[in-house]
Amino acid sequence: MTTAKQTLHEEHAEFMPYLDTIRRAADGVGELSTDDLRDMLEEIHEFLSHKLIPHAVGEGRVLYPVVRQVSGTPAVTVRMNRCHVELGRFADELERLLGSLEPSARLEHELRRVLYGLHAIVRAHFEEEEDLYSSTVESTVPKDTARKILASMEQAAHELRELYE
Repeated sequence: MTTAKQTLHEEHAEFMPYLDTIRRAADGVGELSTDDLRDMLEEIHEFLSHKLIPHAVGEGRVLYPVVRQVSGTPAVTVRMNRCHVELGRFADELERLLGSLEPSARLEHELRRVLYGLHAIVRAHFEEEEDLYSSTVESTVPKDTARKILASMEQAAHELRELYE
């Protein structure tokens, strides 16, 4: 497990190189060799399945209940949860597409749609989530408590990763 992060931004910063990989893969569809593209797509799928989705589950189990409590409204995390569902859908689509990497215009179109969509939703989700976190948790609970929340979230993600590895 990684060391405890001080902010949600630090937590998300670890994922930024993968966002760059997603963008490079999307840009490389139709340009990269099938083997190079497959390698990138497998790396992206591994990231989604073993890093980002467990992180999202940790947020849903630990962070979002705190955000709802602090904000006083359960509706505040609805959009965040919808993004997590969409991430799972993109991961499933990517896995399906990985199974059929025979070059075709349709496959290229589908890969670009999934990869650019994934890139956009993750980037926007991180920004929105960090804004929500800073305006609720960071602004209302002591720093030590906020650190404990993030550590608990990381622990929940770690436990989920352990189930899949």
